[in-house]
Amino acid sequence: MNPISSTSIDTSFDSSITASLPVSALPKLDQSTSTKADKGSVRVSLSSMGLLMASADSKKAGAKKNANEDVDKADLPDSIKNSIKQIRQLKEQLKQLQEKLAAAESAQNQTEEQKNAAVQALRSQIQAMSGAITTATGSLGKLVKELKLSAEQSSAVASLLAGG
Repeated sequence: MNPISSTSIDTSFDSSITASLPVSALPKLDQSTSTKADKGSVRVSLSSMGLLMASADSKKAGAKKNANEDVDKADLPDSIKNSIKQIRQLKEQLKQLQEKLAAAESAQNQTEEQKNAAVQALRSQIQAMSGAITTATGSLGKLVKELKLSAEQSSAVASLLAGG
């Protein structure tokens, strides 16, 4: 059976998890070759590895989506919330660069010259990212003073920065 011209696509591996999609979600299909049981749906089976990867991807997406939920719920002006989110994003990027640096320093598949160049480039990026975090944090401090936040709000800002 040609999977492109059928309403049933079966990519069985070693898992019993299946998902059904409406036929309308697929490009022009020849529905005449489908059976009564699968008319109007598509069966997709994922391998154990596929299930593991899909689960990890959905957890990452959920974590990113909820990463700033505490900021969104805080009783703070939107400009302060946006600054906190930006600083958190910069900190996450810094963390990723530090992980890349650790990997580059322990890399075995490069010449010493290549390794040193990669390490130096990453250190420069880390330095620039650290500077961006310092600048963003300073700007947030000025904004907090300009908006004359209450003691509770100022404490919330500090807490949200420390928690992110």
